[in-house]
Order: sequence, then structure tokens, then C-alpha cells
Amino acid sequence: MVRVEGSMSAERAVDLVKDRLSKFNLNLDNDIVATITDGASIMNKFGRITSPLHCTCFAHAIHLSVCDVLYKTRDSSVPHVVDYELDADDEDDDEEDEETLASVLISEFSGLISRVRKIARLFRKSPVKNDDILQPHIVRSFGKEYQLLLDTKTRWNSLLNMLRRFYKVRKEVEMAMVSMDEEFPFTVNDLNRINNLCECLAPMEAALKYLCMENVDLVRAERILTFSINKLSEIDSPLAQLLKAKLEVRVKERRNPTLHQLLNYLKNPDYINGTVDCFGKLINKQAVRTLAIDITRRLFQGESDEVIYDEDENVFDIDETANISASSTSSCEPDIICDELDSYLTSFSHSGTGSTLSTLSISSDKKRNGSIRSERYQ
Repeated sequence: MVRVEGSMSAERAVDLVKDRLSKFNLNLDNDIVATITDGASIMNKFGRITSPLHCTCFAHAIHLSVCDVLYKTRDSSVPHVVDYELDADDEDDDEEDEETLASVLISEFSGLISRVRKIARLFRKSPVKNDDILQPHIVRSFGKEYQLLLDTKTRWNSLLNMLRRFYKVRKEVEMAMVSMDEEFPFTVNDLNRINNLCECLAPMEAALKYLCMENVDLVRAERILTFSINKLSEIDSPLAQLLKAKLEVRVKERRNPTLHQLLNYLKNPDYINGTVDCFGKLINKQAVRTLAIDITRRLFQGESDEVIYDEDENVFDIDETANISASSTSSCEPDIICDELDSYLTSFSHSGTGSTLSTLSISSDKKRNGSIRSERYQ
């Protein structure tokens, strides 16, 4: 890590990175394949003025697409909810949280969500009401206790956890309210809207979780995002379609189509014979070839300019451009949708020749003069 004091320009960021890499005998131009950053303007400029490939964070794209739909835009393009971590253990009962979130949530949901918070706070702040009235009803229904949750002002996914838990024990909460001679302030339509909101946010949460795993490359990330978009397409609600549209916009802003097409080609040579990729961009063979040449020339300067393509049988016996739909079963439960995403990703790796990969490597054959060729490894 490099401590930054004072203002930071993209040019200064480049100098700092080069200086730190030099301590490890690394050169930013010739040793680094790619850099990954957020989408801030300074980082975008950093990517433009440096030689390595530049990728911006897809996890942040999911966060921004949710904010685009659920939160009002104020002076900044990003509201108070700025943390997209999946950990929602940190809960804050402070009254300020409700006021902060309510001020940025769009009016369509702010009143409904405020009522959920009010109910959750009612039982969380009273051990008597929670332990003696609510939990007995929950234990009779589920065989164990489920505590109501509160969201926080820094994590939109904590809103999903709060709503999901409330919807799960809604009948028990209503019985507890009746036992206390208090009104249950939700209609059937309100409960349906809560469930719909949970259903729509669940694919976003699952994608976020899988995108942040260590084994995710750009090809796998593309499939994760495609799964989420497919799931949203299956939900018959305006909210789902709006989330889908915003997610597609945010992803396309950050996506390098040629780079994604090159990586898909390396996993499946027949991919290059398709017409469009999974986000509707034309597959440009010449652009893919040029990018491969540029990368190898930059990283392996002085080796060779000759590029040899391997035209053997398919690496993966699958159609990478096919629109494999997610399960038609709609659910907001995290375990169910994660199982569906696991199955979706497994459908690629278990097709065709399994783990066979195609990768660029340097030939040691002197007759080929150190040329770049595509080789296969079982």
C-alpha cells in the first residue's frame, strides 16, 4: 500500500505505482497484464494513460445499478449507501439510520420500508415483546428463533436481509401484534411488494457474492452477470425489468468487449465463429486478433511478431453465445438462488471436454523463432 497525502491526479497515481513496482523489479508497461480499479474518473484516466489493460469493478456496477433504481439522485451520482459488501452483521439501531435512508429511498418504497423498520425496532428494543410474545410464535412455526433484522445506512444488501427476514416471519409478527392489541400495518398488497423487492434484489446479491470470489476471471464474471440478467428477465414486475435495464447499462459502461471476446476464444476457439457476444456486441475477429498481438508484443518484447493460430477441434463443446436461462423457479431465498447460480456455472465447465483449456504460450522451437502459438493442456 502507498499512503497518499494531499490531492491525487492520475499522473501522480501512475508515478506512485511505478515507484512501488520498481521495488519489486517490475515494470508497469512490460510486466503488468492488467489493472483493476473502481470507476472513478481519476481511475479511468489512470487506465487510459497506462499500457496495461484496464478493467473496472463489476461488483461496483451492481451496487450502482441498485442505487440507480432504489435511491434518489442528489448532488452526487451515488447516495449514502456506498458499501457493497455482503456482510450485514453490523446493525445500527440508531434513529438516525432510518432518517438517512428514508431521505434517499425513492418514495415508492420509503413508506413501506419505514414501516418494516418500525416493527423490527419495536421488537428489538423490547426483550419482553420479543422473547415472550414474538419468539414463541416463531418457534412454533419454524422450530427455532428468528430475530427481526435492521438495515444499515452503508449497505443496500442489509435492506434485502431485513425485508427477507420480515417476510419470512410475517404471519408470526402479525399474530404477535394481535396479542399486544396493536394494528399490523401491512396489507396483502404491501406484503406482495416486499416479496417482489426481495425477489428482484436476490439475483443482484448472489452475483455480488460470486463476483467477489477468488476464482473468478472475466469469463466467469460474464456468466455470473448473464445469470443475474436472465433471472431478472424471468420476474414479471416493472421493478425487475428496471433493475435489469440499469444493470445492463452499468455493465456495458465497464466492459471491454474485445478483451472478453479474446478470453472466451481462448477457452473455446469456436466462440470466434459466433456473431454476437452475450451482451449483444458484434464479435470482431480482427479486433480480437489485434488485441492478442498487442498484449504479447508488450509482455514479450523481442520474442517474435509472428502469431500462429491453432485450429484444432473445439475446446469446449458448448455455445458460449447461447442464452442459457436460469431456473424458472422464482425465490428470494439466498441458498436457493446460489444453488441455481452454481448449476448455471457448472453447466459450462461440465460440457464438452471438461477442463481442457486453450492458452497463449511462447514456443521454444527455434524454427518458429519463439513465436506465439495456442496450445492445449489437459
